[in-house]
Amino acid sequence: MSALHQHAWVEWWRDLQPRLPGTWVSPWLQTSDDGNPIFTAWCPERRIGIRVIEHEFKFEPFYGEFELDYYKDYFDKDGPNEVREFVITIGFTDRGAVEALTSARLGVMSWLEEYAW
Repeated sequence: MSALHQHAWVEWWRDLQPRLPGTWVSPWLQTSDDGNPIFTAWCPERRIGIRVIEHEFKFEPFYGEFELDYYKDYFDKDGPNEVREFVITIGFTDRGAVEALTSARLGVMSWLEEYAW
């Protein structure tokens, strides 16, 4: 996956983080060149985390320039290190990058409003 895309997430998070309650750590999980994950962050005191997975996307006219899915999950569910997690999976073409990242970030903001504040 693109280092440029990873850098875009890191920069966006760097701007957002000072406005969030609690202490956030990023990266939380080891990032990977294959895009799983491309970005992670977590707040230890609230036991919540964010993981972004970028996958290869092949353009199909019916689907448009990007695909985006997000869901709530748990890391180490029922274990001693359980973390409520917001997972984003995203794939896009070069033309769909801005719209895809904007949509994904709106999803993160919505989740943060529910869990972080």
